[in-house]
Amino acid sequence: MMLSPKPSKTRYFCQVVRDGKQDNFLVDLDLLVLSFATGVQDAISYPDYRCFASNQTGNTVLLAVAAAGDTALFDKRNIICSLFVFLASCFIMGQIGNLFGPRKRWWLVTTNLLSTAMVFATAVLQYVRPVRVSGSTALGAITLLAFSSGAQVAMARPLNVPQITTAMATAAWVDLLVDAKLGKKDNMERNKRFTFLMMLTLGSFVGAFSRARVNSALALIICGSLKIRPQRRVGAEVDLRQQHQDARYDSLNMGKVRLRAVEPDVRI
Repeated sequence: MMLSPKPSKTRYFCQVVRDGKQDNFLVDLDLLVLSFATGVQDAISYPDYRCFASNQTGNTVLLAVAAAGDTALFDKRNIICSLFVFLASCFIMGQIGNLFGPRKRWWLVTTNLLSTAMVFATAVLQYVRPVRVSGSTALGAITLLAFSSGAQVAMARPLNVPQITTAMATAAWVDLLVDAKLGKKDNMERNKRFTFLMMLTLGSFVGAFSRARVNSALALIICGSLKIRPQRRVGAEVDLRQQHQDARYDSLNMGKVRLRAVEPDVRI
């Protein structure tokens, strides 16, 4: 029996993309774009809601401050909402990814689509409703942004590019400065960390000035538009093992076709 060939689109979306253990410039570039988007997003989340959507180190510290009774500068409910929604998003999206394959192309695209849709939904919410530090609208916006951020981080981690986390900057700063090969000419890990930090910082400035000069909705539209780009070619370079499997599959199919072609036409 001849194996029926897979549809090309099905095979494409079922491919496992390369991780950080294999050279993959396009994945690095996509993660850097997402890092820029994260900077834009957090630059408006704290001024608007007095909490961070991605930087959960800051939220953890603020939660402790709130527990001590000092809530004059922020809303405790916002901090709790952002922190726990982010953690829930990491757990839900991370475990679903583990179930289906965290580096399958279709899962990366799906996760990024969901994350992008939530950012745009927050932009619409901010456009039609006045931005308030507290209240149901604020909690709704925080929920959308925190879940989007958690999904993004959960998507990025299995790609095994620890120098580009797309969110957390503290570890990257420390790893950059304590690197024993910091002054070496050829140091790809240093270059990745430095570029990630610059993209995150630049994104923060873009988000802050967009909010100050126009409004937060514009900053979120910029953020969502940046997230769309990686969806068009995320993981463009397939895992080498996947390439070998596809080649074997094609070879087996072609062999079956040849055998079918040379079978004698026996008629009784």
